Amino acid sequence: MARRTPLYQRIIGADYADLPDVTQAIHNVNGELIVEGRGRVARNKSTLGNWLADRLGMPKAATDIPVTVRFDEHDGGEMICRNYNGHMLTTYQTEGTGIDQGLLMERFGPVTLYIHLDAHEEGIDFHLQKATIGSVPLPQWLRPRLTARERSRDGQHHYFVRVGLPGVGTLIEYEGLLQLKKQEQNEQHAERIDVV
Repeated sequence: MARRTPLYQRIIGADYADLPDVTQAIHNVNGELIVEGRGRVARNKSTLGNWLADRLGMPKAATDIPVTVRFDEHDGGEMICRNYNGHMLTTYQTEGTGIDQGLLMERFGPVTLYIHLDAHEEGIDFHLQKATIGSVPLPQWLRPRLTARERSRDGQHHYFVRVGLPGVGTLIEYEGLLQLKKQEQNEQHAERIDVV
């Protein structure tokens, strides 16, 4: 059976080849991919901000904690399970269709974010285009605020994400460094050789 082109490569297209090797490897999901590293999580200190973060299932604030991320191919997209020192945060990513073609769609609970991926030789910048709750689009003044990027740092995958809400401010901010296990690095290298 022919291997399907990875999700991010399908969305980004030709510019995918410009990404750092480690960024390509992280998004080269073929079945299942597990990466590990260390990270930190910061949350809004207000009662409302913490209550909202809890309702959305976001991890608690912590510094220098173990992080494991598991990517699973699922229905043409990817189920991403992030384990922050025992606290799980799961989202589903797929590619947009119709007027949303070319966008990454990320869903958690009833919320779906529609994101433009700006790929370049340093990594990926994520730009929020719209958001929905269920099938209802959120007006711009109610949309979450997203700052997110991925970079290569000393051969590891560095990620940074900040999510804010109007009237609340930063809801959560998390970042860390991840790396592939040696076996997976060797398998992906072998796959690239086979493809060439």
